Amino acid sequence: MYPNSYFMSANNGYGGPSGYYNLSPLDYAKTVRMANALVDPHLQDATGPKRKIPSDLHELKETVEITSNELLFDVEIGRGAYGTVYKARWCGHEVACKKFAKEDIDSVKAMQFLKELQTSTEAFIHPNIIRYYGFCQTPFCLVMEYMEGGSVQEYLRHDKPQSIQISPLQRIMIARQAALGINHLHKHNIVHRDIAARNLLMDDPKSNKDFRVVVSDFCMSRILHEEPYSATYTTVGPLKWMAPEALNEQKFTTKSDVYSFGITLWELLTGQEPYADVDPVNTAVEVLVSKKRPKLYGTIHSKLQKLMKHCWDEDPAARPDFPEIIQILDNFIEKAAKQQKKRRNSSESDNDD
Repeated sequence: MYPNSYFMSANNGYGGPSGYYNLSPLDYAKTVRMANALVDPHLQDATGPKRKIPSDLHELKETVEITSNELLFDVEIGRGAYGTVYKARWCGHEVACKKFAKEDIDSVKAMQFLKELQTSTEAFIHPNIIRYYGFCQTPFCLVMEYMEGGSVQEYLRHDKPQSIQISPLQRIMIARQAALGINHLHKHNIVHRDIAARNLLMDDPKSNKDFRVVVSDFCMSRILHEEPYSATYTTVGPLKWMAPEALNEQKFTTKSDVYSFGITLWELLTGQEPYADVDPVNTAVEVLVSKKRPKLYGTIHSKLQKLMKHCWDEDPAARPDFPEIIQILDNFIEKAAKQQKKRRNSSESDNDD
């Protein structure tokens, strides 16, 4: 028996103890830590480095390397060509965690990107860009902020309940927030390459607060092997959002992002998938050969139609840049808000009569 020892009983799973154990103070402390870790795996061993995490993760000053036992995975919330996204907990905080298949990862590119995350913090921090908090090397995953509302794409379908449908003006506000995020990436020489409604995430639109939209998945081209990444782009949906020069020459620039944004704006305003009646490969052929573009409906405001046409111009040099796009959307939102207020005041005046 140890001096100042502790007795501990272990439950056999059927309501009774399977045995009693005499433990030294050191062994007792280790056992308690292990038991706590089973309940809350983000708790660290007292002998390891202490993780100092602010109560608000947005105050985190750097992107940190995380060990797998710090993450407590919950439910799967998304699955795509590049990986699976889980809701998870890290150091007591709710986060999203994107896991990648080992064979898809280009280790050299991935390490370069992770180094950028850690050293070029300013480039990856903006209210309209998904915030990366950390990364885990085994298994390879990125730990990021959890956006409760999920993908904007889910709210565009007309079969959604009325309570969570997004108004026309809100859709334009979503486009503006996305443009702000993409513009920030471009300022830091980062080309997104996959702009679409599915890669815009949002807060819960049912909440009373003004919802926030963030651009996600801008790092995919920077950590994946070129072969599967390129294959994805030539066999599945993203083809429908790609600029002609990207389809023809695999040339991705800030101007090809502008083209994709124009298609995404159409997607937001119509609630439809672009070229829904045509498969991706035939769409690409028609875009290149016949200069096909999405149909512009009369219900779309003429100024927004004009903006979309400029965004998806065949000539990349003729397309606007994002500061110009933001200015156009700002002006449109301001005028629309004034008109709404005027109509509301007029309606209240009529009711008073």
